[in-house]
Amino acid sequence: MTDIAVPFVNKKDQFELPVGIIYLDGNSLGPLPIRSRKRIAQVVSDEWGAMLIGGWNKADWIGLPRRTGDAIG
Repeated sequence: MTDIAVPFVNKKDQFELPVGIIYLDGNSLGPLPIRSRKRIAQVVSDEWGAMLIGGWNKADWIGLPRRTGDAIG
């Protein structure tokens, strides 16, 4: 195993991949991270479902563009 591969050892179980699939497509979103499915379900249920329009302030959706831009920058 090369040094560059070491950070990725044992990461496959963090993604939803069919058994026996090695996914190497560089032109897609890639395989679905398991954490993403759980987070999306939580947002839909607890924020959008329970807070409705209040999610803009209570869940700080209004600040998402700035936080995203800061993270990218």
